[in-house]
Amino acid sequence: MERFKESILTLVTDTSTNLPPDIRKAIVRASKTEKPGTRSSLALETIATNIDMACDFTGPICQDTGMPTFYIHTPVGANQIRMKKDILDAVVEATKAGTLRENSVDSLTGKNSGNNLGPGTPVFHWEQWENENEIEVKLILKGGGCENKNIQYSLPEKPVGTSTAYGNVSSTRCGRLRDTVARSGHSAFPSEEIGRAGTSRQNSNSSGRSTM
Repeated sequence: MERFKESILTLVTDTSTNLPPDIRKAIVRASKTEKPGTRSSLALETIATNIDMACDFTGPICQDTGMPTFYIHTPVGANQIRMKKDILDAVVEATKAGTLRENSVDSLTGKNSGNNLGPGTPVFHWEQWENENEIEVKLILKGGGCENKNIQYSLPEKPVGTSTAYGNVSSTRCGRLRDTVARSGHSAFPSEEIGRAGTSRQNSNSSGRSTM
């Protein structure tokens, strides 16, 4: 747990800025099937370039980094208060670094908190498990347009020529962190590509380092 905040910051950064190789390859394959010079070909080439630049310069892939939504499994007895504070601090730091957009806006006053924190933001879903000695953190960066379109009622689109917070195209990116709650041992961070982001594992009682 000593480096829990740093691990969460790595998870947030990777989820926002880095897509796994299988998705990159799929986009490249799709661009090659399009006729050169067409709008569709240009769009796919632009997307591929944007993905590479986001990874190379640690910038957000999408203009809307969405609502940070954390799904957290903890062993019985884990200090969820401390974990939540570390996650909030990591979100603030990621926002300050520019890997998360400033997306937390009061729906009544229109004021942007500037750090992605606010009532109900980020979203936390906590669960305990009895037979595991690990902390697992899954992160979804859920774009506003995605959320708006996947429910039975959606907000009406604004007329052409005016700005809207809800677009027809949005992205949702996911990541996962597993943090082993061990009594002793050395730091170990084996990583693997899952879904649309990365996985990191950490020995919570060691100094910690990430190989994501």
